[in-house]
Amino acid sequence: MVRMFGLARPQVARIVAIGAFGVFVTAGVALAQTPAPPNPTYMFPGGAGFVLNFIKPDKAADWEGLIDKIITGLKASEKPERQAQGKSWKIFKAAEQPVKEAVLYIWLIEEAPKDTEYSMVKILTELFPKEANQMYMDYSACYQPPAQQFFHMALTKDYTK
Repeated sequence: MVRMFGLARPQVARIVAIGAFGVFVTAGVALAQTPAPPNPTYMFPGGAGFVLNFIKPDKAADWEGLIDKIITGLKASEKPERQAQGKSWKIFKAAEQPVKEAVLYIWLIEEAPKDTEYSMVKILTELFPKEANQMYMDYSACYQPPAQQFFHMALTKDYTK
């Protein structure tokens, strides 16, 4: 009986090893086939989008002031694509409070220049090179998780015409 038990151990060990190897190979293949999550893009190739901004209530006035300065800078830019950005941007403030301890601001972007990024880092660096770092820190400090949610839209039907 000892001998039979002794022989069974290597067989069990081989079966366990083969099974474990199969699990790792299968998991590796599954992970390799799972696409990486897309990087958030700050462009609106469909010409429109909206962004939900969750702002700390005590920072709402600061955030509005920063956005006013940024939009003014975009409209005054020498670059036509930045001017177009400034003209495409509307901001709404929700009466409802969808997230505890946050004020919801919605950016509605229509007729967005298709090849221009709405990345706040790029905009601030370009428009306010000396102030960009501090402005971005102030801007970021205004956000409450989940911070921002981007939605890229394409017009399906236009009933206004």
